[in-house]
Amino acid sequence: MRGPAVLLALTLAAAGWADRLQPVGWTADPAAAAAVFDGDRSTAWQSAEPQSPDLSLTLDFGRPLLLHRVVLHAGANLSGFARAIEVQVGDDLTALRPVAATETLHEPDLDLRFNPIVGRLCRLQLTASAGYPWALAEVELYGSPDPASLDKGTVILLPDPPSPQAVWAAEELRYYLGEATGRFPAVRAGGVVDAELIIALNPRPTAEELQQLETLGEEGYVITRAGHFVRVVGASPRGLLYGCYEVLDRLGVKWLDPTPEGEYIPRGAALDLSYLPLAAKPAFAWRHLNGWQFSGMPRGWVLWTVRNRLNFVGQSDWWFGKLDRYLGRLPERGSYLYGYYPHSFSRVLPASLFTKHPGMFPMVDGKRVPYDAVPGGGLQFCTTSPETLDYVSQRVVETLRARPGDVFPLCPNDGGVWCECPDCQALDEPVEQEMYSDGRHSRNVSDRFFTFMDTVCRRVARELPGRKVVTIAYSNFDQPPRRLERLPDNLLVDVCQYGCSSHGVNECAENAEMKRRLEEWTRKCAHVGIYDYVFDQMRVQKLPLPYCRAINSELRWLVEQGITAYSTEGSGSGEGWLYSPWAYWVMARSLWAPASSWEAQEREFFQAYYQEAAEPMLAYYRALEDFTYETPVHWGSYNNVPTSDKFPPQLLSVLHDHLRAAKQAATTALTRTRVARQVEAIGFVENYLRTHEAP
Repeated sequence: MRGPAVLLALTLAAAGWADRLQPVGWTADPAAAAAVFDGDRSTAWQSAEPQSPDLSLTLDFGRPLLLHRVVLHAGANLSGFARAIEVQVGDDLTALRPVAATETLHEPDLDLRFNPIVGRLCRLQLTASAGYPWALAEVELYGSPDPASLDKGTVILLPDPPSPQAVWAAEELRYYLGEATGRFPAVRAGGVVDAELIIALNPRPTAEELQQLETLGEEGYVITRAGHFVRVVGASPRGLLYGCYEVLDRLGVKWLDPTPEGEYIPRGAALDLSYLPLAAKPAFAWRHLNGWQFSGMPRGWVLWTVRNRLNFVGQSDWWFGKLDRYLGRLPERGSYLYGYYPHSFSRVLPASLFTKHPGMFPMVDGKRVPYDAVPGGGLQFCTTSPETLDYVSQRVVETLRARPGDVFPLCPNDGGVWCECPDCQALDEPVEQEMYSDGRHSRNVSDRFFTFMDTVCRRVARELPGRKVVTIAYSNFDQPPRRLERLPDNLLVDVCQYGCSSHGVNECAENAEMKRRLEEWTRKCAHVGIYDYVFDQMRVQKLPLPYCRAINSELRWLVEQGITAYSTEGSGSGEGWLYSPWAYWVMARSLWAPASSWEAQEREFFQAYYQEAAEPMLAYYRALEDFTYETPVHWGSYNNVPTSDKFPPQLLSVLHDHLRAAKQAATTALTRTRVARQVEAIGFVENYLRTHEAP
């Protein structure tokens, strides 16, 4: 297959707009077309020869139409993805125009979006060689069968020169405006533009806009309109991006879950800008939903994070590299050093130093030992040793000096075994809330640990004013220190939150101690964040979490306390989020603006996610949430497991009634799949109860 390669003549399935363009017939190579346009990624086409720059696939739509997105899936052939490709569009094979291209890469799925263009032909042209054939499991084409849907009256105007975040913002705005309204605007960079509506991204700010932005922080934005001119001005490139997502959110576009099917685009929407002018900023400066459950869908999870205006994800270099592509650096709270958060002692002071510097390591049973001396690990270095303080302080300073914009995470190893030398133990008190079963682990080490942090942070402040260190208050150092009235202003403390998650920390007697601690932490520390476990499903996965009301209520209270950072751990090896997608979405929404109504958030999610089955599915969820919230029963932290008090027979009966109604209402395959997942979840609950609570 050389030169123009295979020519597929496509007939459009329907005369719609802003949708996937579906072929129903083809010529020239039926086997190829049958594989790549059948909606089934388990079937694939493969070239007869290895990849080379003269290998291509040309699609013929039979007549001119508008195209603005091409998605390519390589499928199960892990070696067959295109190493580099160019998309060309036009009306004639001799006059095809390049509209999108990739560099040499290693991604099995490619999503290429470009300014809308009218043409009859679309060629997928390889531009690099590889020793493997080219494989395609599915080709998705998006745009409109009506060339007149090209919106010549609306232009999105980029600044000149644009930042990478501005380019991404413009592409997102262009694509989703077209998909929602059926009118596809173009993106222009700089120059004089004459159009009916100009959406200018980060034009030179006016004096009034500058004054507003000064009060909004790094992620704030101002959106105004004067006649045909709309201005989206961000305090930073990331603020600009969030401003564009504000416009799309007001239009009704939602990113409900991280799968390709998780986005919701209202068809036939009108671009109503009557809410302008608008100025906004996030309620929390650091917004993080842990991505451990999303390792199988990394790009989708990163994009979901960005589009829902979160600003942190995961703990690995891979996540950070992908996230930086969209958001840039995060200097206001800081980008945490890759691989260091939340447990970093053994990275900061490596085990290899033990032979020459045993005094920096923990004393156990009267002698200095390496980290792995106790079964299970978790040993911490000696925090009172002058040698340790000198080494760690210098390591933090040197690292921060080399990494402008970063915050250094200095957090103990995961485990409760601490140094037993006299100087360390002299700072301890008995733990008030027993968390471990033996005396060695049940020491309250908050004072020793935060005395150590106090010393390190003060040394950092002298060397690098304004740079920050972050740590956690966790395990047997989760209580505020008693010997220190005030912690240094360059220390950020993320307090691990335990207790009941089905009620806000401010609402439940089970959370009274946690509430007291948080109030004391905010008195002692200028920068307090939360590290929660609300989505922890370590032992079970298929469990519907009834947390939306509690999430919204608690986040409002945290803002009132001056807490401006929030992350929650979503541990577990499976895909627990699939069975509680509403909780993740409401969490993301509330981290941006917790003052909004939880009832409205729930209804908004269920209407978009379950569509024709929205009412019975919302009734299903509300029955579970109302019972959990009002009874009350206490879920959360490491207690996300089904029990008979959480799911009594009368509640299960009601839930089944609503699910039966939802199954009857579901008419589309996607909705049926989503409803079936909740049927599966309740079946899992019932089986779990039979297995674990049988007499």
